[in-house]
Amino acid sequence: CQAIASCIEPTATDNFGLSTLVSDHLSGDAFPVGETLVTYIATDLAGNETSSSFSVTVEDQEPPQLIGMPSDIDLDSSPALCSTIHVWDAPTAIDNCGVATLTSDHQSGDTFALGATTVSYSATYIHGNTISSSFTVSVHDLESPSISGLPAEMSLQSEPGSCSAMANWASPLITDNCGVASSGSDFSSGDTFGIGTTTVTYTATDHSGNSSTFAFMITVEDGEDP
Repeated sequence: CQAIASCIEPTATDNFGLSTLVSDHLSGDAFPVGETLVTYIATDLAGNETSSSFSVTVEDQEPPQLIGMPSDIDLDSSPALCSTIHVWDAPTAIDNCGVATLTSDHQSGDTFALGATTVSYSATYIHGNTISSSFTVSVHDLESPSISGLPAEMSLQSEPGSCSAMANWASPLITDNCGVASSGSDFSSGDTFGIGTTTVTYTATDHSGNSSTFAFMITVEDGEDP
């Protein structure tokens, strides 16, 4: 946090003779950041003095450094949630002129939603030099929808005078940690089923493309004599 300044030393002359020429700084001295006044004083043999000064200004143009910046990371969402918590070791900010101030828009242990989130760090020193860096936290949904509330199977007798039977069942409960995009079935409650066994299949898909299926069988028996 300093710089060496070199210059041609001044000379002094006097009609009566020179006694001393002194300065509070010399060529080749190290100067700190900021402005330093360098003063030369010449004294003649009669004790008369003359002084002259100039300024040495050192500017800090070296930005801070971020050490240990985390890398981009891919995470799965937490069970039953559309987000997850991510913990990381924060980087260290160093500077040639002292300790830099480190700020970030996210902190280790924050909750990150589905998708990609950029985490930015910025280090600033008192002289105003700043450096920024970032990494990405990407959260993916790998959890399929849940389908519940459907019967395991159904057994029915054909309706009188008919070779089929109507089947009724409650609508299933379909849930997903990030929301259901679509759901459907190849049969609906209230449909008529012929003699034999028919498989009813429900399918649900979430917004990330994860799908689940649930199937049950409906068996219709002919219990009516000729």
